[in-house]
Amino acid sequence: MDAATALKRLTYYAEIRIEDDEKARRELAAALANEPATELSAQIESALTASAIAKPWRQLMKRMERYGVRDGLILEQGNAVDSLLSHGMTMSTSPVRTAAWFAEQEGLRRFLSDIDGIEVDEDEPASDDARIHNAVFASAVHGTWKETNLGAITEVNGAGYTWTVNLPHSERDDQGQKIPAKARITGRSGFGGDEFLDIEATVTQTVAIVDAVMATRRNR
Repeated sequence: MDAATALKRLTYYAEIRIEDDEKARRELAAALANEPATELSAQIESALTASAIAKPWRQLMKRMERYGVRDGLILEQGNAVDSLLSHGMTMSTSPVRTAAWFAEQEGLRRFLSDIDGIEVDEDEPASDDARIHNAVFASAVHGTWKETNLGAITEVNGAGYTWTVNLPHSERDDQGQKIPAKARITGRSGFGGDEFLDIEATVTQTVAIVDAVMATRRNR
């Protein structure tokens, strides 16, 4: 579907989930003002569930604002899948913390179910230069990565040049949350000499490169 239609649908879902979260928290706050916490297990569970369901939707709205509808959705979808697959079960000594963990896992599963089938159309066909750059990023996934103070770097050959691809270190937003930096082509060399470039990968390309770099680190 086109980006405008996808944005409308995703915003609709997000508003529902966020309103449910805010309602559950208001109801819990009101109940705590009149009842002991030991009598409010149902309300506490409802608030945990609603907040966990709303969390990925809040993150999605921020990512779409920063990266656009298509890339923002792909990035948050990848984050949800990664969180479900990579985080082992947490059994805290705190029953509340354990319940919150289970709620977060369920929230991620519901998010992935809600967005299942929502695919945003790609932009207009790429130019010749863009197709070359896309091929470079695709080749970089299979490159030999090395760590530097600028992040992970690899070199790939294509279109008569040797291209340098860099995955910079992650950044952090105002709240201290980690923001994945996009991969970039930083230069190319050929018979005419070296040329400095600054060509940014898409979120989809970056996710594939991040997976490749992480696999390299695990195998060392």
